Amino acid sequence: MNILLLFFGGSFLVIGVQFFRGKWLWLMAGNLLGDDQGEINSAGAIKAGKWTSPAVIICGVSLICLVFDGYWFWEILGISLLIISGLYFVFLVVIAYIYWAKS
Repeated sequence: MNILLLFFGGSFLVIGVQFFRGKWLWLMAGNLLGDDQGEINSAGAIKAGKWTSPAVIICGVSLICLVFDGYWFWEILGISLLIISGLYFVFLVVIAYIYWAKS
């Protein structure tokens, strides 16, 4: 279980950093094969990547913190970071909905 948490935590860290750099943005749209990228709004995709990358990075850090299951400090830190990143995602959805409702 710890190796799985470490793998997913590291994957989330790498994906979050790549989102912040403006790379691998096709993963956000669920386009796993990376085709049909000519129709994507580049400025909007980069902006969305920069907005979502902190939450993805925090998710990765929280999963890595949960690897240390024998220490209560790391468990509380991991769970609290996971809750914070979840609230950040909810905040992003609400902001996107308000922005969409205005236009």
